[in-house]
Amino acid sequence: MAGAEVAGAAGAAGAAGAGTERVAAVTEYPVRHRVARHKAPAPPRARLRIVPVRPGPASLATLAVVAGVVLLLGAGGWLLWSRHVGEQRAGQTVEALRQEWRDTPVTGARTPGPAGTGEDAAGVTTGVTTGVTTGVTPVPGDAFAIMTVPRFGKDWQMPVLEGTGTAPLRSGVGHYTDTALPGAVGNFAVAGHRTTWAHPFRRIERLRAGDQVVVQTRQARYVYRVTGHEVVRPERADVLDPVPGRPGEVPDRARLTLTTCHPEFSARQRWVVHAELETGTP
Repeated sequence: MAGAEVAGAAGAAGAAGAGTERVAAVTEYPVRHRVARHKAPAPPRARLRIVPVRPGPASLATLAVVAGVVLLLGAGGWLLWSRHVGEQRAGQTVEALRQEWRDTPVTGARTPGPAGTGEDAAGVTTGVTTGVTTGVTPVPGDAFAIMTVPRFGKDWQMPVLEGTGTAPLRSGVGHYTDTALPGAVGNFAVAGHRTTWAHPFRRIERLRAGDQVVVQTRQARYVYRVTGHEVVRPERADVLDPVPGRPGEVPDRARLTLTTCHPEFSARQRWVVHAELETGTP
């Protein structure tokens, strides 16, 4: 009986031990359950907010000053650039024309002016009532003469090109196509810029009565003397007439007219210089 109890107790103890081992096993290796993983929501994107700014009087004034400075710098830079290019073109044109004259002999005889015009035995035309034909047939846009004005400096010289369009005036002095040629009876009228490009007439206000204006062509050298100047409105085309300021009058002498804009940096008026032929030498 006692042995049975012991056995029973031992069996019970064994049973209890087995149960404990199972629990221990369960406790040591717990069952893992899958847990759903959720991603954290992305932070909201930052949005650029445009906040309207109302400029005050001080801001507007600053902007106006800055804009003015930029415009002045741009205008000044363009002016310097145009002068550099114009002077370079003028110099190259003068040299090319002189080289052409050296390479090509003069063709055709010089034709004297009408009887009683003052041409002497040496073929030198003298007196303001004199006129000669030059034998020059200018090609539009091309240079056909060289002008020098001692009053503007000993190195001042400009090509005279046929026409008063944009291209000729960017390279020198332009000849009004409907006016007389150098040395001929009538009005040899030319135009030139005063402040931009070659700016040949920048110092035109310095000319005085009696100053020389020399025009050299392939055939001859003509010396004109300044007689006066005037400031006129742009529509005063009569200054280009054969007898300036006297429409319809028949000319009796060779004249020269220089025209440019006035005042400087403006085209509101025209500065006009008048001159008359003094001598013409082949």
